[in-house]
Amino acid sequence: KNKFLFFFNKKNMQLSLKKFTLKNIFTLVGIIIALPLRLILLILSPIILIRLGFIDGTRLGPLALSLELYLHAVNKEKFSKRRFDLFILNKPICNEYLKFMWSKFVTIFSKIWFWKMIEKSYQLLPFGSRNLISIHYNYEYLFKTIPHLNFSKKEQIRGSNLLEQLGVKLGSRWICIHNRDSKYLSNLLENKNYDFSGNFDYHNYRDFSIHTMSKAAEELTKKGYYVIRIGSIQKENIKSDNPMIIDYAFSKFKSDFGDIFLVRNCEAFIGGDSGIADLALMFRKPIFAINFSLTHVHHFPTIYRFYQYPFITKHLFD
Repeated sequence: KNKFLFFFNKKNMQLSLKKFTLKNIFTLVGIIIALPLRLILLILSPIILIRLGFIDGTRLGPLALSLELYLHAVNKEKFSKRRFDLFILNKPICNEYLKFMWSKFVTIFSKIWFWKMIEKSYQLLPFGSRNLISIHYNYEYLFKTIPHLNFSKKEQIRGSNLLEQLGVKLGSRWICIHNRDSKYLSNLLENKNYDFSGNFDYHNYRDFSIHTMSKAAEELTKKGYYVIRIGSIQKENIKSDNPMIIDYAFSKFKSDFGDIFLVRNCEAFIGGDSGIADLALMFRKPIFAINFSLTHVHHFPTIYRFYQYPFITKHLFD
């Protein structure tokens, strides 16, 4: 039995090593293929400057804020007909409708193997950085300007239909709430169509239960607000018989369009430090941060000195 186990483990180890080696070989070949293109881009740059921007399309925060801040920075610069900027998003895209809205302003490609090798080549051999887009997170832009993204009349009608389906009366105001949990990232790891390795457990200290927000939600409805719990993939349902508290995260009417529409038109956002909070920030919504992780306190000098709303940090117990 022990001999069999030794043989079985040895065979598995050999298969893993073979797979690891093949993967490294393919990556090396890809980087070698990418280098000539990078050299061409660099040689052409005095005539036509082509820049590449790599954005994590799997996360809502980078997809929302990065392009908003980029567009404001570009608007402050002198327009150049000799410059072309391309953005590459890795998959799976967290919100296809947000990608569609941004595509009206910038050129977007989904990250296939070739683009992945281009990015890896820049990470390993960082020459020619002028062909990369560097986005500076200058949040001051957000508080002196208006959002780039808006909904057309047709989209507004679609949004009104969604509200009716959710049971929100015409002309009512609503507040979006959200709790971070590990469900979304664990689903990413389980997705066999994409190459995600490792685990995201180190983020778990940022999680909290939606039930901790139940009393606040009830109180807000007494003030005349609907409370809409948002989120792409969540662990727990919100437990309430109050018709003004809507668990949109588990609704059959949930969609990528609805995620964006509800945040764009809400009165305020209440939630933790997750990507969807950055969507609310991008739309310049009042954000009341709860269970804010102390490891993110460094954001306060850059964001919250412009954005002065109450917040509550996580309570830590020894």
